[in-house]
Parts: sequence; structure tokens; C-alpha cells
Amino acid sequence: MNNKLFIAILVAGFAITPVVFAQTTSTLDTTKKQCITSAVTARENSLITAHDTLNTSIKSAITARSTGLIAALEKPTRSERVAARNSARSTFRTSSIVAHKTLRDARNSTYSTYNSAIKACGVQSEIGTEKPTDIGSANTATSL
Repeated sequence: MNNKLFIAILVAGFAITPVVFAQTTSTLDTTKKQCITSAVTARENSLITAHDTLNTSIKSAITARSTGLIAALEKPTRSERVAARNSARSTFRTSSIVAHKTLRDARNSTYSTYNSAIKACGVQSEIGTEKPTDIGSANTATSL
């Protein structure tokens, strides 16, 4: 008897569940969808540009380091070669830090703009605010 009652309550609960969930869903109107789409597209395009800039900067830094390390081989004394290698590495390190700081600043600016745009769409409670993703040392690199 108890098993049949338990099963009946369980089945009734599953039958009611879709109705409850169906009542709590909402849809966005076309204007809000267009506004959100515009904000997301602008955010993503800005992030792509920021990463392209980082990649270009890092590639230039690596090329300069390579040139400097090879040029160090032409120095006549060991101490000059060591100094030239250290200089090439130091310049690369500085360039790398600056490039990552530029990316971090661009991401922060992008997300600030995005969050303002989402608020202007009037869907703050549905979408919420987003923050730049922490990506390894990009957010923890020492600043100059």
C-alpha cells in the first residue's frame, strides 16, 4: 500500500514538473535580442582585435630577441656576448610584459563597455555582468 502511494506521488510529481518549469520561462522581445546581439558582437570583435595585437607584439618581440641573440655571436669578447644576450632577453621580457598589460587593459575596457551596453538593453537581471577571464600570467604579470 505504501509503495503504491509513493509511486503515485512520484508519478504525479513528474507530471506536474513540466508545467511548473513552463510557467517560469520567459522570452526576450526582438528589440532586446538585437541589442544583446549587438553588444556581444562588439565585445567579441574587440577581444579578437586585442588578441591580434598581442600576437603581433609578441611576434615582433621574439623576432627582435632572435636578431639580438644572433648579433651577440658576432661580438669579439665573451663579456660583450654575454651583455648582448642579456640585453636581448631583457628587451624581450619588457616587450612581453607591455604586450600582456595592453591585452589586459583592452579586455577590461571591452568588458566595461559590454556591461554598460547590456545595462542599456534593459536586461541586466537576465544577462548579468561579466568580467574578463583570468588567463594565466596575463592578469598577474608585473607592471612596469
